[in-house]
Amino acid sequence: MACDLMGAAVLITLGVLFSLSTWAHVSFHYTWPVILIVIGLVKFLQASGPTTGHIPPGAPAAGMPATPAAPETKDQSS
Repeated sequence: MACDLMGAAVLITLGVLFSLSTWAHVSFHYTWPVILIVIGLVKFLQASGPTTGHIPPGAPAAGMPATPAAPETKDQSS
């Protein structure tokens, strides 16, 4: 999830910066540090966010039903 948020934030930021470069004639050369600021903000928000109610990676999900046992077969030898 964290990687998804980071990727989305970077793509949106790049889109805005390239749009500024095209429409407002603001050179990308001067605006690329904004990407680093956005990445830093996302990392800060990830680290400072509450973790209550989150399932740690690799932990089994609670409430998952057990796998049903295989049906028994009756031997019909006559």
